[in-house]
Amino acid sequence: MTNDTAKAKGPAQEQKKKGQGQYHKWQRRGQSDAGKKKDPEAIPVLKYGPSNNFTVFKDALANVALKEYGALGKLIKQGDEYTEPTEPNVDDYELDNDDYGINKARYIEDLKDYRKEINELKRDRPKLYGLITQYLSEKSLDEVKRQDNWEAIDQAADPAGLWKLVEARKNRQSQAGLDNRQENQF
Repeated sequence: MTNDTAKAKGPAQEQKKKGQGQYHKWQRRGQSDAGKKKDPEAIPVLKYGPSNNFTVFKDALANVALKEYGALGKLIKQGDEYTEPTEPNVDDYELDNDDYGINKARYIEDLKDYRKEINELKRDRPKLYGLITQYLSEKSLDEVKRQDNWEAIDQAADPAGLWKLVEARKNRQSQAGLDNRQENQF
């Protein structure tokens, strides 16, 4: 005996319109392309050439780097202006006139904080290096690899050195694109 009232459910039935979105056979119920918003933290892959997307790439990368790696993320936004934290100077704490040891305690705490921050930076450098390389296009990465100091930067997984190379390539590409446009105008 067969039950004529029961219908088989297959891919054809799942493609029916349900509410506002169109369902595809690979989507679950409740999933649709309608209403999907672009991820504001998505990092685009850096395109190579004069019409690259460096500004968008830099802004998105800086936001993620700041969120994930804290102080080290400032490297992307500040570029050459980025500085490592400086060790507290013992002479700034007036330890000679410290009868109660308060200045000495402050100095020791500041020194501990400094060492902690330096250790975090050392731990996060390879991670930021990996994040930057992950979002370089093949052509962009090839151009960076052609630089003289690439081997040392790659061995050290140095995000500051890598970022300098990426920015230098961007500046040369932008200048080349500007020169080409000016030549075409005459």
